[in-house]
Amino acid sequence: MAFERKYKTPEDFQAAIDNYFADCESKNIFPDLAGMRLFIDISQDTEERYSKQKGYAEVLKKAQDRRESWLTRRVMSDNAKAVTGAIFALKQPKNGGWRDVQETSGAMAITVNLPGMSGNSFGK
Repeated sequence: MAFERKYKTPEDFQAAIDNYFADCESKNIFPDLAGMRLFIDISQDTEERYSKQKGYAEVLKKAQDRRESWLTRRVMSDNAKAVTGAIFALKQPKNGGWRDVQETSGAMAITVNLPGMSGNSFGK
């Protein structure tokens, strides 16, 4: 079922989002998703519908990449407070969904030392 689009073409939609990013850049603020929806005057439900429309979905994915890029650059800054907040934000699904994972090879070596036992033999 089609819905009445505020932005008649993906290009109009892209232009509105570009204006939002320019506004955020001029104010040196993070281009968050809720702020973007408010700026371009659409609801969360409308964003969801746009995300399923050819052309519009690509615009939203590009906006997500722009937010993730902004956060990633923030992580590389010298401001520890900003880094912590940016890392937290990057872990959110809409900002990249980063995860803390510990890399393991799957193989482990365990050494057990038992008091009173010497060498490699047990029970001798």
